[in-house]
Formats: sequence, structure tokens, C-alpha cells
Amino acid sequence: MPRSITAATLSHSPDDYILVDVRKSAARLASNQTIRNALYRSHTDVIDWLHTVRGKSVVVFCVHGHEVSQGVCSTLISHGIDAWYLEGGFDAWAGGGQPTIEIEERDQ
Repeated sequence: MPRSITAATLSHSPDDYILVDVRKSAARLASNQTIRNALYRSHTDVIDWLHTVRGKSVVVFCVHGHEVSQGVCSTLISHGIDAWYLEGGFDAWAGGGQPTIEIEERDQ
């Protein structure tokens, strides 16, 4: 079962986690915003990149915190990674007034 973290809780210690933006490409580009220091990784390729976060505490987020991020979180946990998904996703983060940054062209 995936574990969740709220935007309010995450905002107190974002540097304690590796943040991974797993939003579908179209949704991510449409918003043109992300969370500072978040890595962008495809939710469909989680098996290919999970080794890069091994040994770290990870928070993954999608748009709403539903199937995409919960699925990635479950996969990470099943491979022994300390993973959480962001409740309400990026919408909860941005909608709650937490800081966002513009996605840089090189990260698209």
C-alpha cells in the first residue's frame, strides 16, 4: 500500500526527500511549473530509473495524487525504496500556495 504525505508536511522539510515529478508529459508541459529541485521521470519507466533513488527517501507527485503517483510509489516500495506520494498531487501543492518554479526548457 503506498504511503502519502501532505503538501503542508512536505513544505516543512522538502530537502529531506528526493522529489520526483511523474506527471504525464502533456499535463506537465501544460502547467509549465514544477516543485523546486524536483527530478522529472516518466511514470512508465520507473523500473529503469528506480536505481537512481535507491537508499533515499522519495516523494513522487503527479497532477492529482491518484493512479500515476500511487502506482509509481507502490513500485518503488516493492523494490525496497522509502517512497511516498504527494496527497492531492501538484495541484494540492500549487493550490495550497506552496512555491513552484518554471520548468526549464532542458527539463522538458
